[in-house]
Amino acid sequence: GLGAGPVGRRLHAEGTRTFFVARLSEGEALRSELGPRDADILVLDGLAPGTGERFAAAHLRPVISTVPQA
Repeated sequence: GLGAGPVGRRLHAEGTRTFFVARLSEGEALRSELGPRDADILVLDGLAPGTGERFAAAHLRPVISTVPQA
């Protein structure tokens, strides 16, 4: 409700370097706000089939929670 962009930028300015988001699209949006590699962004939804290239392009890290995702 507060907006991931403004909140993420402020937290980053205060020294936060690790962020967690629920969905891949949220991670991509936050990455565009924070820069290409200046923070670790982990996606709690895991690694769905066919999304590896999007994760790599946005420098995001999936949280692996099932054997099929691994």
